[in-house]
Amino acid sequence: MLSRLPAVRSATREQEAEATLHPLVGLGLALPGSLSLVARTPSEVDSNLTPLLLDVCAEGICLFGDAYFQSLRTLALRALDQSGLQRQLVAGTLMWVFPHARTPNWRLDWNGFYDGV
Repeated sequence: MLSRLPAVRSATREQEAEATLHPLVGLGLALPGSLSLVARTPSEVDSNLTPLLLDVCAEGICLFGDAYFQSLRTLALRALDQSGLQRQLVAGTLMWVFPHARTPNWRLDWNGFYDGV
């Protein structure tokens, strides 16, 4: 998440975000695996707990801004715990699924899990 990204998502926006990571290469920092970049502004992150952001909060490693990330992780993991959602391999892809059938009117956001909204 970067605070000075252009509002419109584009290839240029992704390139600007990637440029912030170039100093890591020069430091010879050993990363724990491949690096996937998802460029979002703070308002984009705050507005919606997407499945991708849930993945990042559940399994991601923060490279910068750990204090901000940890507060988001805490909120996401609390909502995840309330929901009962679990990661399962479905048709070769990890997906968030409920262990039992739910009504179609549920919602998961930064404030928690809501069933039957």
